[in-house]
Amino acid sequence: MKTVYIEYVFLNNLAINYLICHLTLLSQKAEQSVGRILIASVLGAAFAAAYPFIEEYKLIIKILLSLAMVLCLKKTFTIKEFAITGVLFYLISFVFAGASLLLSDYLSDETLLPFAVCGGVVLSVGAIRLMISYIYKRKKSAAFEYKVEIEKNDGTTASAVGYYDSGNKLVGSDNNPAVVISSRLAESLALEPAGEIAVNTVVGVKLMKLVNTKLKIYYENGAHKIYHAQAVVSDSLNSKDYQIILHRDMGGENE
Repeated sequence: MKTVYIEYVFLNNLAINYLICHLTLLSQKAEQSVGRILIASVLGAAFAAAYPFIEEYKLIIKILLSLAMVLCLKKTFTIKEFAITGVLFYLISFVFAGASLLLSDYLSDETLLPFAVCGGVVLSVGAIRLMISYIYKRKKSAAFEYKVEIEKNDGTTASAVGYYDSGNKLVGSDNNPAVVISSRLAESLALEPAGEIAVNTVVGVKLMKLVNTKLKIYYENGAHKIYHAQAVVSDSLNSKDYQIILHRDMGGENE
C-alpha cells in the first residue's frame, strides 16, 4: 500500500490551481491579484486534500467550490463576465488535467507522475496560449464589426457582417469611398456590375471587379447609416468571419 502525504497533495494542488487561475485571467487580459489567486488556489487545494475523507455529495461540492474559486478571482463580476470566466476556468482545468493524465498513463509508472505533470503543464500552456491568442484576436476584431444590410436589385435585403478598417482608403470609379465585398456574397446577391478598378495588393496592382451596393450599417448605439457605395469584389474575404470591409469614412463611433 502506497502512502500519500496530505501535505504533498495540498502543495501540489495549490501550485496547479494557482497556474490554472493565472491562465484563466491571462486569457481575458484581466487584472490579476496575487492575493485573490492564492485564496482561490487554497480553496481548491484544501478540497483536494480533504477529498478522500468526503463520502457524499462529492460532485456537488466540487462544482460549488470551483464556482467559489472563480468568484475569488475578481473583486466584481457582471453575469456575463462570471459566465465567461467560469467557462475558461473549466476549459483550462480540463485541458491541464487531460494532458497530465494522458502522459501519466502513457508512462505507466507512478514514480514518474511529477514528470507527467510537468509534461502536462507544457502541453497545456502551449494549447492555452493558442486559445488565448485566438480569443484576443477575435475579441479585438469583434469590436470593429457591425451588422450590415445589403439591398438587392429586387428591393429585398440580406444580412452580412461588416468590418471597419481604418486603413481602407479605396475610391470607386465614381470617386466616392468604396468597400470590399466577398465574391461569394456578391455572386449570391447578383449585385449590379460597375466595371473594374486597379487596386494595389500585396502581389502588385490587380484589376478587380466592381459592383454597386446600397448598405445600411448598424452601430452599437442603435444608430445606423445608409451608403450608396461601389464595392470591390474579393475572393480573399470568402474565408473570413466578415463579408464586407467598410471604408475608413464609414466607422460610426470609430471615426
